[in-house]
Amino acid sequence: MKLLLRGSLLLGLCGILICSGSDAWARDDWQFWQDTVLPVCQKGKFSSEFLQIVRFRDDISKLHYTEFKTKNLWKLHPNCFVSANYSYIQNRGTGDDWSWEHRPSVEIYPRVSLGDWGLENRSRLEMRIREQDPEDINYRYRGRFQVSHPLKIRGLEISAFINDEIFYDFPADKLNQNRFFLGTTVPAGKNWLLTASWGVQSLLSGEHWSSNQILQTQAKLRF
Repeated sequence: MKLLLRGSLLLGLCGILICSGSDAWARDDWQFWQDTVLPVCQKGKFSSEFLQIVRFRDDISKLHYTEFKTKNLWKLHPNCFVSANYSYIQNRGTGDDWSWEHRPSVEIYPRVSLGDWGLENRSRLEMRIREQDPEDINYRYRGRFQVSHPLKIRGLEISAFINDEIFYDFPADKLNQNRFFLGTTVPAGKNWLLTASWGVQSLLSGEHWSSNQILQTQAKLRF
């Protein structure tokens, strides 16, 4: 089963890369996203953490996004979690002018295990408040489905995952973004988890879709 999973993930990645084609890759912007996750407290079924997120665009040459986020997670059931979050975001979008945004959000995480396979369907509702126009409040739904599976390679236990996330914008009344990621998570020492992934971000502007190639890493400290 483990060999089958590794083969399936490899074939899937190769198929995506081949189908995308070199011409499409040349048109895409390559970006680098880095997340750092630090624990704040953990008590019983409650835990809290702090995240710092930075992103570089224009073929990884220009900082265009920073986010500081607090996340408060409650374990309602062994297979269900909810969280209440707040983010402060600086974003340059596709231009050079910075905008600032307050983004409270709530999430629910149903999770199930089927043998060694892990399935998660995270739903998030965001309230987006821009400092330039605080009365213009936009709501957005984000749904992410993820499949994961543990692997053991030369004694190292890792987790491989694949996920897809949709974005539904309520004011526009349409799906206007999609993110697909394929990656692995490995332990580093006793207290760190390191994740590396590759993904494609698809964006709708008017009637046309564009895409970005994403290289993403995450460093997460655990108690």
